[in-house]
Amino acid sequence: MGDTYHEGEIRVQELAGERDEALHNGRLIGERIIAPAFRFLSLLRYFVLGQASAEHECEGTVLFGPPGFLAADADGKMLTVALDPRRDRRTDPVLASLTLGRRVGGLAIDLATRRRLRINGHVAALADDSLVVAVDESYPNCPKYIQKRSVEIDEEVAPAGQGAVFGTELGEAQRALVRRADTCFVVTVHPQGHADASHRGGLPGFVTIDDDGMLSIPDYPGNGMFNTLGNVATNPAAALVFWDFEHHRLLHLSGTAALRFGAPDPDGRTGGTGRFWTFRVRHVQEQAVAPPFRMRFVEASPFNPRGT
Repeated sequence: MGDTYHEGEIRVQELAGERDEALHNGRLIGERIIAPAFRFLSLLRYFVLGQASAEHECEGTVLFGPPGFLAADADGKMLTVALDPRRDRRTDPVLASLTLGRRVGGLAIDLATRRRLRINGHVAALADDSLVVAVDESYPNCPKYIQKRSVEIDEEVAPAGQGAVFGTELGEAQRALVRRADTCFVVTVHPQGHADASHRGGLPGFVTIDDDGMLSIPDYPGNGMFNTLGNVATNPAAALVFWDFEHHRLLHLSGTAALRFGAPDPDGRTGGTGRFWTFRVRHVQEQAVAPPFRMRFVEASPFNPRGT
C-alpha cells in the first residue's frame, strides 16, 4: 500500500500524523472509474477540469453541459466530455491550450448531493465538440465542507459584466468575490505524476487575502490522504477557480502555493489542525459563463469550522 502515494503525500501524511488513515483510505484509489459511478456522471451538468503543462504549471476551469455530457466507457478507462461548440475556447485557460497527452485532473462534483469523484489521467483525444480523458486513477471523496446548492433550470441566464478580463493581480471586485466565496476548486500536479483537481469549502470568508494579495486557505480535518498538499510539497505550481454563482462568472487564478503547518490559529479557522496553505497570484483570468441553469444556495455544510 505504500506505493499508493508519492513522496510528497507521504511526507505530509507523516508530518500530520495521519499515515495510517491515509493507507486505509488509499484502498479507494483505482485505475478506472467504478461502474456504480457511471450513472452519477451521466446526471451532472458541470465538471471541474485542471491541466498541467510540460513545465508543470497549472490551470483550472469549470465545464458545463446537459445531463449526459459526461460519459464513461464500459470498462471505466475512458471519460468522454462533450464540449459546447458555442463556447469561445480562447477565453478559457484550460481549453485554450489543451493538447493531446496533456495531464489533466477532473473533479465530478454534485453540490446538491455533496457527492464527488476524482478522475485523473491524460488527454487521449480532442475535437471541437469533445474531449476524451484516458483514466489513470479515480476515487471518491467524502462530502465534508461542501455547501449544498441545487440546480434550477433557466434558459435565460445572462452573465454579468464583460466577457473576459486578464491581469496579474486581483482587482477590488475580484477580491470581494474571493472574500465572500464559500466554495473554490484547486488544481495541483506532481512533477512525475498526476494532475489533480479538488474542492475546498467553508463559511464565507474562509479564504482570506492580505494586503499584498497573498491568499490564505485553511486545511481542515479530512481523509488523511493529502493529495493536494502532497503535490504542493513537491511542486509549488497551483491554480484556483472561484465560481461566482450569482453573477455567472469564473475567476481563474494561477500561481504558486506553500504549506504552513503549526501556524497560530486563535480563531479556530482550521478546525483544530493548525494547517494553512498560501497562494501567490501570478495570473488572473475572469470570464463570463452562461449555463442554462442557476445554482440556488440550500445550506452550508454542518462540518464547516466556525472560525473566520
